[in-house]
Amino acid sequence: MDLPGGGASKNSTPERFLNDEKIRTICQWHNAINIFKVKVSKFDSFAFQAKGFPEINSSNQKIAFTLAEVLVTLGIIGIIAAITIPNLMGYYRKVVAENKLKSTYSLLSNVLEQVNSEHDLAFIPEEIYKEYGDADGNGYSRTLSIEVFEHYFAPHLQITKRYGNDIKIANAKNEGVYSPHLAYFVRLKNGVGLGFMQQNQGKGLGVDNSAAMMWWIILSPSKKVLVAGKDIFHFQVQRNLKKNDYKMNLKAIDSGNASRAKIIENCVSPFTTPHGTFWQREHWCTVLIFQNGMRIPDDYPVKF
Repeated sequence: MDLPGGGASKNSTPERFLNDEKIRTICQWHNAINIFKVKVSKFDSFAFQAKGFPEINSSNQKIAFTLAEVLVTLGIIGIIAAITIPNLMGYYRKVVAENKLKSTYSLLSNVLEQVNSEHDLAFIPEEIYKEYGDADGNGYSRTLSIEVFEHYFAPHLQITKRYGNDIKIANAKNEGVYSPHLAYFVRLKNGVGLGFMQQNQGKGLGVDNSAAMMWWIILSPSKKVLVAGKDIFHFQVQRNLKKNDYKMNLKAIDSGNASRAKIIENCVSPFTTPHGTFWQREHWCTVLIFQNGMRIPDDYPVKF
């Protein structure tokens, strides 16, 4: 029955109810679609990371790295360190040895000049020379070496220890171990060792080569076996007293006509005295450094 005034028909209420149901259904579908979109978005982000790409958060723009990336980076760093660190450590030890050698050489040179000036260039009085029972054919004697060192040089040095004649020297492979038993060895306050051997006057290797002095500089005196050219180095003072040559020049031995290749070979020789020479390995190693201005050359055969 229609109401007066032209209102809605009696069937309009069911139609409004059906329309509300449709609206409700549409809203439910809309919510479901939004939930599905969120899940798909999260799935895409996870898949994006699984492929190794960093997740970018639009709110704070933070970048994350996968475990694989971190491990690869650490592996590369480890390889580079394994290659470079040994070289850097070797270079450091080489520089330390070089500085010790130069400073001790300078100290010893100054002491020699001071002693020489104190004794009016004669240095060693004639009466100190006599026949020693332990002297070898070239006039080197441990007894003479001790007397000369203690009387002339010891007062100018800060000595903390005196060694016996059991110092051992070898090459880097521990070959050709020997002991310079006629030399006298001491340790200085700075931790560096010195070795000394005095030749008797008139007993030189040649007519014009008399009263020679042999000096060793030891960078690691506490080692049981010293490596020639690394732990111990040799210098000499060759004076011709017969011609009134009293110069106290501390220098390396004369290499003669030996080629550089031969000097390098002699420095690391398995023999105490390389074939065809009069000098031990540490003498030849010192020649290489002395010829290079007291710096260890790039082709130096002994590694630090």
